[in-house]
Amino acid sequence: MREYSESFKRKIVQRLLAPGGPTAVALSAETGVHQTTLSRWLRDARSVAPMSDDARRSAAPPLRPLPSLAAPRTGPRSRSCAR
Repeated sequence: MREYSESFKRKIVQRLLAPGGPTAVALSAETGVHQTTLSRWLRDARSVAPMSDDARRSAAPPLRPLPSLAAPRTGPRSRSCAR
């Protein structure tokens, strides 16, 4: 099986995704890469979309554990809670 560079795969996938771009069958005839290989590259690219730099910067911080709900409350209660 022939191996293709990541750069080549990216260029092919970009062409497949471009508005009005060629079909996998047409691109296969043009490049000599089998249609099922092109379709797999496209499927893989759609399922593992890389995160943009903006998305990485705005990603939420890791979650922290909640304090125990069974811990006794301290301090005065509000009037609505007083009995």
